[in-house]
Amino acid sequence: MKKCTGILTIVLFLSMILSVGRMEVRAEDNKSYEMMKEYYNVANTIVNGDDKGSKGIGIYTSGENNSKNASGLAYANLIDFDGNGNKELFCLYLSNGSYVYEVWGFDGKAYKIQSAKDTTLYPLRENKIVSLSTVDNKTYLHMYEKSWGRGSSIDQITTRDEFYTVKNKQWVEIESLNSKPKLSEGKDSTQLNGKDGSIIYTVEKDNETKEMTKSEYENDLNKYSGGTKIDLISLALGGAGTVDIGVDVSQGNKQLGDFLSNLNGMAMESLGLKDIYSAKTDEDKDTLKEFMNNFVPSYGWHVNSFDTDNFTKGNIDDQIVFYLFRYGSMKKEITGVKTETNSDTGKGCWVIPLDKLNANSEKLFGAKIDVNNKNVHDGNYYLYIGNDDEGEESGKVDNQIANLYQIAENVYCLNLKIFYSYSHKQFYKSGYAIVKEVTVNGNKTFQLLKYSNDGDMLTPEQLQSYKKQYNSETKVTKSASSATNNNVGSKSSGRVAYLIIAGISILVVGYGIYYKTKGNKKK
Repeated sequence: MKKCTGILTIVLFLSMILSVGRMEVRAEDNKSYEMMKEYYNVANTIVNGDDKGSKGIGIYTSGENNSKNASGLAYANLIDFDGNGNKELFCLYLSNGSYVYEVWGFDGKAYKIQSAKDTTLYPLRENKIVSLSTVDNKTYLHMYEKSWGRGSSIDQITTRDEFYTVKNKQWVEIESLNSKPKLSEGKDSTQLNGKDGSIIYTVEKDNETKEMTKSEYENDLNKYSGGTKIDLISLALGGAGTVDIGVDVSQGNKQLGDFLSNLNGMAMESLGLKDIYSAKTDEDKDTLKEFMNNFVPSYGWHVNSFDTDNFTKGNIDDQIVFYLFRYGSMKKEITGVKTETNSDTGKGCWVIPLDKLNANSEKLFGAKIDVNNKNVHDGNYYLYIGNDDEGEESGKVDNQIANLYQIAENVYCLNLKIFYSYSHKQFYKSGYAIVKEVTVNGNKTFQLLKYSNDGDMLTPEQLQSYKKQYNSETKVTKSASSATNNNVGSKSSGRVAYLIIAGISILVVGYGIYYKTKGNKKK
């Protein structure tokens, strides 16, 4: 009995380990996903606005630093200010001659730690620099200000260095270091004596102001140097003033676009997905890009969303046909199209052979347009032409693939970076697509299963649902290679499971040999 109890205990214990190893989304991983999603929503709201009436200000991409109308999110990053392992979201944006910086934390939800606005982007007699300094794994927001005024015989110059960071979920000023002229008795109040000791150095800390020596002042300043420094805003001294934004906009503010995309990527990776896009060949990447450009071409119009699960009788939505025929691959590939004009309205339409239209839609979506569609007559699909200037944006839509994840056999999830540019403004949204790899006439291509550019990330629930749906549809038989591509760590989990089962077998055999030997010795 003891023998059976011992074996049963070991089997149950190892079974518990095995079951825990199969969990696809751990609690801490889900927390990481929620944090990335919350931070993304904050930055996305600044850029694009929200459904509560907040208008987005776009992305700062202007190289004309002196424009008082400059606006847009200029810089954003995740920063662990106090070095405690919890990263905060830092954003800096321009708005009609002012700059605003915000600091956000995460505690189940994103919460605002600090928001400050400076309306003096164009000073007359002061110099300001806003920067981020990181020393010994701690980051500080450094606000430097230098002001000057004309005295009766010499300029009066004062400086102020303020250092801020996050402590206990609060935005706090660590200290402020100041220098100002020492006024000579009996002289004009703006006159300096020009000798050693003519400058007074003080430190403001913990609601107290103390005078300090020049050496102490310099040593204190040096505490915040020696690490990395990022200048965000630089306001030049004198004249009408000039402003320099310390952000490289030569590639359309690439840092910000990459940051927003990386938030999405980090969220997906926390759910156990592995980005395999970089491992794809250039040919595979080009094939995928060309396919996706059917739905987000470089024009004003673009497909907003798409889901094959919503088809009725396999119908392709009429609006999808409009987009794709007018701007996408259908226009290039479908021949035999005629035009007709309605004598009553004077408006024209394309008369598209239904069989050719369906051949194209089946290639793109794996579905056809139903013959009972209201726009189908006499074997043709009638599509209203419209005017080129009717309802169109004069801008450009740029679609880029940021990440690629395999979620089932030949089924992939794509994270997309989508930029909208018009009137010298740029806006950004993330999007995602679910595509299936297929072979048509011996050539590798894809079919679109789902598409969305509403800015939302895939949720863990959606991801699990899609994986279950498409694995079930394709009846995937897991092998070592498919396990490597489909789930991060599933290959190692399979090995662990194999080793555990082998270990159980060895233990069972070992116990049997041990007790059999023990029994023989007793005899």
